[in-house]
Amino acid sequence: MPLKEWANGLCSSVATWTSSLASIAGGLESGDLTRASLQGAVDRATTSTDAFAAGLATLGVPDSAAGQKALQSVERLQVEIPSDIETIEAAVNGASGVDGVLNAVGVTTHTITKAGTQLTDTVAGLRRLDAKGELEAAFTEAQSCKTLTGGA
Repeated sequence: MPLKEWANGLCSSVATWTSSLASIAGGLESGDLTRASLQGAVDRATTSTDAFAAGLATLGVPDSAAGQKALQSVERLQVEIPSDIETIEAAVNGASGVDGVLNAVGVTTHTITKAGTQLTDTVAGLRRLDAKGELEAAFTEAQSCKTLTGGA
């Protein structure tokens, strides 16, 4: 896949997924903390994460000398993120009473933050993968990546 197109697809998937998780986290912070609201948040996070993983799977290998390493970084992310959602699901499914719900909210918030860090680390690592700077240039030029970094 052409490098700029690959970077654009990756950044678009990341932006959609992180926006979805931010919305879910915002809903949890707004109050209404019940087991049912937590389960709804988990269901939305799972659906969003499944769509994110599917988007990553369609990216393929970017046309670059560092393409295989980039693919390995994305594949590692595909393993880490669903594992994070499983952590959230376990906390919500184990929640009982007010303390259990509050604990599940804490686990959910912490895990969403951790997932965001995993994404940031992956994208930063991808930018540094190749000595020629091809990936860095692709991330700089791709429109979806500009919206992630606040560029024009």
